[in-house]
Amino acid sequence: MNRKNTGRAALAALPFLLALAADLILFATRRDRLPGQLASHFVGNGRADDYAGRTSYVVITTVLLVGTGALWALMATRGGFHGRSYRRVVAFGYAVAGFLGYLMAVVLLVNVDAAEDAQGRAQDVSFPMWQLAAALGVAALAFGLGLLLAAVVPVPEQPPAGGHPDGSTGRHTDGATAGGERIALAARCRLPVSAMAHSALRCLTSSSIPRTPLRRTAGGPGRPMTADSYRTRVHAAVNG
Repeated sequence: MNRKNTGRAALAALPFLLALAADLILFATRRDRLPGQLASHFVGNGRADDYAGRTSYVVITTVLLVGTGALWALMATRGGFHGRSYRRVVAFGYAVAGFLGYLMAVVLLVNVDAAEDAQGRAQDVSFPMWQLAAALGVAALAFGLGLLLAAVVPVPEQPPAGGHPDGSTGRHTDGATAGGERIALAARCRLPVSAMAHSALRCLTSSSIPRTPLRRTAGGPGRPMTADSYRTRVHAAVNG
């Protein structure tokens, strides 16, 4: 991976690493105030219906953010995005990182100081649905930040069509190739064919018909008919 691709990969993975760092710091600073089993899944009314241990929360958060960040770095460097498309891909990565990081932080915070039952599960924990709207707002802000930061590193340029510097696609079918050969052959043959046709036309339309004496006479015995006298007689006959 060259230096440019390294910079692009780092830029794409950065928001996921920052979101992971923020969630882990939040977990570390509030670990003693968390129940043994955190409410980790919520239904439509915001009530918890599933639980996960502290270690499971850390593992799930790490795998989710690191895995998504690696995928986004791969798309930024190997996805073939260029120009505005590349900037949007990076910006969407920042939005996804902001959205996921915020939700994982909220899941942790709603479990802080929660009461525990006999199995150590958090009690009376709910997830306010307005937090989803807040997560979307964070994603929108992160999207704008991603667009700004995407302008820092060189943006991949669109390569010539088909990868050829002259802009040709390089995807000729057999028929197209044969057609090109036929056109080239016709171009090479045009000059001699045109020359022969021109010579024949000159022979047919020449005004200087060879003045070969004709066997037939025009004005009497012993006087040969020439081409000029023949044309004169024809012209007089036509004009009446």
